[in-house]
Amino acid sequence: MIIDSRNLAGQAKEVLGKPRYPSVAGVREALAAYGFAVEKVIAAVATRSQGNAARSPRVSKALQINCDFAERIRADGGVVAEGYLRDDYGPMEEKQVDVLCARAIADEAYAVRHAASPARAIVLLSKDADLIPMFSFAHDLGVPVYAAASSTVHDRRLDHWLLLGQAALCTMTGMRGMVGHGLRDRVAEFALRRWDRHYSWTVVGTVHRSGVELVRLLHSCGVQGIASLAEFGGRAPAHGSVHALYPAGIDAGEWRRELPELALVAVPPTRPSPELTTAVVIGRIGPTRAEIRLANGVIERLEIPVDNMCIGREILVHCTRRSVRLVGGLDAPTPGASPLLTPTLVEVTGIVPGTGAAKGLLPDGSTVLVRLPRNDRGGIGSRYVAMAAGSMPDGFPLVQAISTGSYHDGSECD
Repeated sequence: MIIDSRNLAGQAKEVLGKPRYPSVAGVREALAAYGFAVEKVIAAVATRSQGNAARSPRVSKALQINCDFAERIRADGGVVAEGYLRDDYGPMEEKQVDVLCARAIADEAYAVRHAASPARAIVLLSKDADLIPMFSFAHDLGVPVYAAASSTVHDRRLDHWLLLGQAALCTMTGMRGMVGHGLRDRVAEFALRRWDRHYSWTVVGTVHRSGVELVRLLHSCGVQGIASLAEFGGRAPAHGSVHALYPAGIDAGEWRRELPELALVAVPPTRPSPELTTAVVIGRIGPTRAEIRLANGVIERLEIPVDNMCIGREILVHCTRRSVRLVGGLDAPTPGASPLLTPTLVEVTGIVPGTGAAKGLLPDGSTVLVRLPRNDRGGIGSRYVAMAAGSMPDGFPLVQAISTGSYHDGSECD
């Protein structure tokens, strides 16, 4: 197991709402649900500064967090590969960390190939495309490398990948409470049903986007919101100050892939944001894609987190000219999260020619139809990690593979 630590923390922020590093025990437990027995954990993280970064307060704070994380990894029996942080007064940059991950892949592949390690595969926790060329080196040695991430890896031309959901990331990072899908549901509730009332919001920081300073605020339930300086008379409010603001829609974020936040205003809106509409999930058409029916009857497709795609669920979506984006569910939220789908292992028992699907057997002995990943033929005996995807017209249960095949239950990995 090789962890690109900053990359994984970024995935936690996208899915759970906060950046968090994993623990050795959490990684072992999470990967066990995917059929892996983790033999060794290597975490690549920046623990030193480079150039003028040593004088930067924010780098000092980041380095302290990273060094504390590195010590926890070592204390739990893991190995730390140490890179640098650089600060050129823009976004902080890691240096050497991706090279260290690539070196770790090469070292572990060589050890597996020459029987110096009991592992039979390597799992890389990262969606950094720069590391893909090293997969070919391991492949030439006969060692599979699984790229594991919350998104993206299944859309690349990789021989081996697996998708992580909220449950896996919570287990890895130890995050509990109102996170991820549960936060999405609360944001949806505020945006659609509470737009006509003001609430108390506490200033927790500022955000800079394209040279514009914005204010980030927090509600007592854990939901975050964004407001412009204009809502405070043009001046930045004090950190920790409390303000009465109205939810007036969704802030799409800088990269449009972050967990959604509320757009907050000081003046009462006259109606819900016109960019918001309700929809119903009518089918799962891929590992992270669903087909939905909007309130006006139009059928759309959108990205949904891998374990939050319950067929028949009413959801709120944010629609612009460029995209349709999930906000959250409109069912009553369960404590901490919306109803999550649980990954399970499925073994292929028969092929259904020309359909992109196969017959499969679940651990409890029940039979299902498995929708296979694109360009994956799914030979008999191949194993996949899968999640529920509804049922066929005749009622036969359908599951969606969220990993590539040739997957062996209980295989050890570095």
